[in-house]
Amino acid sequence: MRLIKSWYSNFLLPTSILVDLIIGAGVFTLPYIFTQSGFFLGFLYLIIFGILALFVHLMYAEIVVKTKERHRLVGYANLYLGKWGFYPALFMVIVGDVLVLGVFLILGISFFSLVWAPPIWLQLLILWGLGSVFIFVSKNLMAESEFFLNDGLFLGILTIFLLIFGNLEENIHQLSFFNFKNILLPLGPIAFSFLGIQAIPLVIDYFKDDTKNTMSKEYLWEGRVIVFGTLIPIIFYALFTVAVFASSQEVSPDSISGLIGKIASPALIIVGLFGIVNLRSSYTIIGRNIRDSLVYDLGWKSSLASFLIIPLPLLVFYFFQGKLIELVSFIGDFIILGYILLIVLIWLRVRKKDARKIFLG
Repeated sequence: MRLIKSWYSNFLLPTSILVDLIIGAGVFTLPYIFTQSGFFLGFLYLIIFGILALFVHLMYAEIVVKTKERHRLVGYANLYLGKWGFYPALFMVIVGDVLVLGVFLILGISFFSLVWAPPIWLQLLILWGLGSVFIFVSKNLMAESEFFLNDGLFLGILTIFLLIFGNLEENIHQLSFFNFKNILLPLGPIAFSFLGIQAIPLVIDYFKDDTKNTMSKEYLWEGRVIVFGTLIPIIFYALFTVAVFASSQEVSPDSISGLIGKIASPALIIVGLFGIVNLRSSYTIIGRNIRDSLVYDLGWKSSLASFLIIPLPLLVFYFFQGKLIELVSFIGDFIILGYILLIVLIWLRVRKKDARKIFLG
């Protein structure tokens, strides 16, 4: 019984935080991108970026562990790279993460319309409110909610997959395997789909003893959480992408509107509900990262930081609605790749000061 409890609290709950952030809005753009680049080329990129994301997450975890002060990426960039690292990091966290929150709202409308179709402004306010209010809950409560929501998300995707699996053979042969004209097209969206670095400080904080401020022995659990939390989404992505391919010969950019009329109404409602729940979870984690960065890195009061970030995603929705693929590609091509470059540079500086090999040999 104690072993089960240990795995539940030390592995399943914190892994859910990372998994739930990664499996966010990006997954819903993948089927369309794969139709443009080719089926196997898309999956090849998926594996490559999954492995790359794992190394980046482990590097970031090592940075967090080896730094006594509590920061987020902006603070680490300022501490180890100086002002030339501080300002790019600040731009990516504030502008980049707010753009990500806007993506969640844009996709959330597609899911909401599958369940209920009130005026768009009401759908938007409900989604925005659900995502914003959970920014203020404790990390333990958030971890438990993400664990149960991830279970529901997996069952929802599996349900969709089983409902339309019979159409797979009929539609899959019409897909191209490689389309070298669009060989670079998947880079941004797939990089975006593995966005998970914002959850790494939350995972590390989860294991800190609140009274002794120490970490679990030899960082064993932290390493397991990061490895499995980063690689599990590949299974989700594969299931979801194949399911959408099986549903129709034509795939919509958001994958959702293209399902209407292709699968039964009850299944559409399941898709809508689980999509809303999943995007709400990712929205909350990203929102917490922006707030924590302003608080820990810039010294803002929590109330002021929350007041700034909570309304901004509504502006992104207003200006970028109908431009989902373009927005996701921009975030993946510039913001996410910028994150990766900064983390690698910071990690190299940290390794010079502290040569311990914690997560990476």
